[in-house]
Amino acid sequence: MSGEKLKTRLRLTSHRLRLQQKKKIESSLKAHKSVAESITAGRFDRARMQTEQIVRDDFTAEAMDLLEGYCDLLLARFSLYEAKKMPDENLLECVSTLIWSASSLGSAIPELKDVAKLLQEKYGDKFCESILTDATGVNQRVRLWLDELPPPQAVIERYMEEIAESHGVKYHRNLIPAPGPDDGSTMFLWQRDSARALAKAQLHGSCDVQVTSLPDLSGLIKVTEAKHSLATEDANDEEQLVERLNRLSQP
Repeated sequence: MSGEKLKTRLRLTSHRLRLQQKKKIESSLKAHKSVAESITAGRFDRARMQTEQIVRDDFTAEAMDLLEGYCDLLLARFSLYEAKKMPDENLLECVSTLIWSASSLGSAIPELKDVAKLLQEKYGDKFCESILTDATGVNQRVRLWLDELPPPQAVIERYMEEIAESHGVKYHRNLIPAPGPDDGSTMFLWQRDSARALAKAQLHGSCDVQVTSLPDLSGLIKVTEAKHSLATEDANDEEQLVERLNRLSQP
């Protein structure tokens, strides 16, 4: 019975993650106009605060996409999940990341908290405690995407410049040194990853984006004319799921 309950919760969680991801992306894209208006009015501090929220929404959406994939993967490998008392090595990161993320996204995705609770019932309090305390086995990118630390100022400034350009507004960013490779947020994984998060808006038809590659900071977003190029993926195909998760997790 508990197995069927977990399956149901995983499906509900996957669906909720997809919906919330869409909302985050749409909200982020709409906020671009507000940033451009603030820059035009010379309200740069306000524009920076607005841009910081855009960056946060981008990465939350990206984390949600990866978590959705983990839900689908656990469903695809459910027989492996049921066969062992402790997580198989092929499910360890998946299970650990779902449990850990519930503390960050539980309010927005209550079904995720249910999934974490059911996993805790199977694997025990000690296993879950190591995940919540030390983030044992948790996907590093999800940890960074859901980090509460503010985005590096250099990222915010560069993003503001790109938003201004896309709206025909002049803005010269502050000369803030870009974070180095040892920065705790690793540029907030800005290179390429943030672009992929907003690019998923294409799937929902709300607004279309094109990823541009720039020196030292690839993956910045430039809103452009409609251009649907992303294809939907079959969440029931295990091979596609694994490929998708690997692609999202690669540096």
